[in-house]
Amino acid sequence: MAELPIQRQRQRLSAYNITRRSNNLRNSDESIKIYFWEKVRQNLRASLRIQGSHHIYCITR
Repeated sequence: MAELPIQRQRQRLSAYNITRRSNNLRNSDESIKIYFWEKVRQNLRASLRIQGSHHIYCITR
C-alpha cells in the first residue's frame, strides 16, 4: 500500500521528464531535480502548516 504514492510520483516525474525532453532542454536532469525538490518543499510546507510548526517552516523556506 505504501508503494502506491511513490509510483504515482515516479509517473508524474517521468511525464515531466518527457515534456522537458520535448522542449529540447540540455539540462533536463537538473530541471527535474529543481522541480522535484520544489514539490517536496511545497508538500513539506503544507504538512507543516497543518501542524502549525512554523519554526521548522522558516528553515525549509
